[in-house]
Amino acid sequence: MRIGCAMPEYRFYTIDKSGHITRPPEGHDLPNDAAANEKARRLLDDRDIEIWQGSRVVVYLVPEQKAG
Repeated sequence: MRIGCAMPEYRFYTIDKSGHITRPPEGHDLPNDAAANEKARRLLDDRDIEIWQGSRVVVYLVPEQKAG
C-alpha cells in the first residue's frame, strides 16, 4: 500500500425480495474488490447484497439458499 493513498470506499446495499433497497448503504473502506466481496459474503443473510465502488457496480450477491 502506498503511503498517503486512501482505500476505496465500497457501498453495500441490502436488497429485498422485490428488488428494493431496504436501508441506507453501509460504507466500507477496503483495499480492493476481492476484499469487498469477501466482507459482503460474511454479511449475507436472507437478502441480496449489491456492492458499488463509486459509480461502478462491483458485484450482486445472492445467498446460497436462494441461488440453488
